[in-house]
Amino acid sequence: MTVLHTKDIIRTMVNNLQHTSAESVVKRINVFTSLPEVVVNLNVVDWKSLPTSEPEVIDTTFKTMWKETTQLFPDVGCIFYANEEGLYVGYERLPKSFLKKRNVSYTFGAEFRASDTTPMPVCSYCPPLSAIRPGEKTYYFVDSEGKFAEAYEWNKYDPRKRAWYQKAKAARGGMTWEDIYNHSSGNSMGTSAQRAIMTNSKVTGVAAGDFTVNLLSRFMHDVTNAIEYEEGFIIDVRSGLMVASSRGMSNVARPVSANDTEGLVRFHWDQLQDSLVTSSVSFLAEDILAAPFFFGFLLVLAQSQKCSE
Repeated sequence: MTVLHTKDIIRTMVNNLQHTSAESVVKRINVFTSLPEVVVNLNVVDWKSLPTSEPEVIDTTFKTMWKETTQLFPDVGCIFYANEEGLYVGYERLPKSFLKKRNVSYTFGAEFRASDTTPMPVCSYCPPLSAIRPGEKTYYFVDSEGKFAEAYEWNKYDPRKRAWYQKAKAARGGMTWEDIYNHSSGNSMGTSAQRAIMTNSKVTGVAAGDFTVNLLSRFMHDVTNAIEYEEGFIIDVRSGLMVASSRGMSNVARPVSANDTEGLVRFHWDQLQDSLVTSSVSFLAEDILAAPFFFGFLLVLAQSQKCSE
């Protein structure tokens, strides 16, 4: 018969709790990161039979995405659509840091690029003609109905030349994922799921959705916050670059420059001034190199030093 001391019992309880917590976090993250695929699959089905009139196409896709962004899938950072004529429409939940810099009270932004065939469309959800520039994407804040409120940027843009569009087109209806990249607006970064919309064996457009690094880090904070002093982060095993952190974006990426439109660059884990990250990954280094991690990502849950104070 084995007699356990009080310290041993407590240690066993803590280990069991951490194990249970880790399993719960993994399950919740798997659900969270699958949401873009759910949105994409729904939209591919809905948008196979879009109207023939381009203004109606724009209104239909915007209305669908607005409901998804604000009600059905609030954790999907961006939902967007593009077609073979160069049309691009999309909504984005804007990062709080970006909104603070702009000193505005909006929550969502939209992005619009008119097609080559109808460079100056008029419709309910279109930006006003004064905000549309042929061959450029208009970035603008939207009101409570998802309609144009205020433009803040324009960039030369052709969705058909973007990696996510080309990857989906090559897959001809299969689901594909793009690696983490800077959004063209420069104010956030994310990874997108996308599928081509096929009509009579031809690609007519692409439906896509992504989760931003900002939202994933916030989600990590929420799920690890259930246990006091627990922190979590995700790194890409292949590159060593940070993917998300429960401590926020400051532990994941930094601006390329003071100009908030030039994008972000992710930290390598050993660049962080964070002993929790560096000590945890260093300790696990040999196992990391040898283990076949799911999707090439490593999720680490650890107890901060406050736990022993």
